[in-house]
Amino acid sequence: MSTRERTESSGTGDGGDFEVVTGGEVLRRYRTGDLVDAPVEFDDGDVPSSVRHLIPLARHWGIGDDVLREHLVHAGDPRDLAEMKAAVEAAEDALDAWLTSADALRDPSAAYLAFTSLRMAAELVP
Repeated sequence: MSTRERTESSGTGDGGDFEVVTGGEVLRRYRTGDLVDAPVEFDDGDVPSSVRHLIPLARHWGIGDDVLREHLVHAGDPRDLAEMKAAVEAAEDALDAWLTSADALRDPSAAYLAFTSLRMAAELVP
């Protein structure tokens, strides 16, 4: 077993035990189906009109789990990824206005989380 595949456990004994594994190991253990067949769910009404055109992208790319999101991006079609990144970059000001607003930060909705994850997905695209 390589160093990257080795797992480590804390030995605190205080109920805070954890295990550190690679992203590949997380996918091997916990991925139960194809990522693309489960759109991210949120209420469209929670999305400001200035970024509603990004809803289909947020439903596809806005996966909250960092490992699964990275896996989806790495498996994505290069043209789809380029279009997604361009769309997100074109809406940066509108996204900033919404995602950094006091109201959004006070009580983040599922839409807020999906659009934040969409931005993280766009940042993974070279």
